[in-house]
Amino acid sequence: MLVAAASFGCEFGDSSDTGSTGTATCDTVAECGGAANPLRTCVAKQDAYDCQIISLTQAASEPDAMIFKAQVSLESAFDVIAISPDAPCGTKVGWTIDESKSFGLMQLTPACGWLKKALLPSGHPNLERDETTPLWATSVFNPTLNVDEGVRAVQVGRASVMKDFPGCTEAQYTLMALSAFNQGESSVSGCGMVSKNGQNYIAAVLMRYQLLARAAGYDYRY
Repeated sequence: MLVAAASFGCEFGDSSDTGSTGTATCDTVAECGGAANPLRTCVAKQDAYDCQIISLTQAASEPDAMIFKAQVSLESAFDVIAISPDAPCGTKVGWTIDESKSFGLMQLTPACGWLKKALLPSGHPNLERDETTPLWATSVFNPTLNVDEGVRAVQVGRASVMKDFPGCTEAQYTLMALSAFNQGESSVSGCGMVSKNGQNYIAAVLMRYQLLARAAGYDYRY
């Protein structure tokens, strides 16, 4: 991941959105395309994007879909139209401050070079919020497009740290890729070795992971 694309995560939620394990009657989706949904917590807000997360992580050969659900919990509290309060890469030349912020479930920043599929012909980000319009398909907020790009960002970070630091475990590479996602590749210096800010981001994601995994009966891997 390019250093210019670093620091495009934004911690939106608090721990309250993962605090419930659901009621006795679970009415959220139990399957994704006929297969069991291992991420299901029985909380509708939390489970709404499980099938997309599972499908996109499988397509990217990412080993742990729950990591991405935990990231969504931290980055946006499962709010599709979440917008960061800041512009992590500054205001892009020719764009407004509002166009230069981070958007959606994974809090990705077009001004940092991400979400290129969400740019209008003018080169500006598509900030459409109305799901009923044709523009929604390429909106920065579209959950499939947004999560797909977030998964790709972690995948790019994983490939980079695997190349630079051979011999680490799968779990270490996952956490190193999280640091690269949030702080840039320069935040990683070896197997399980990341900067202080990278450590803070990893800890925040894993806190969400533990809560979600407990609710879903999902094995904790870290």
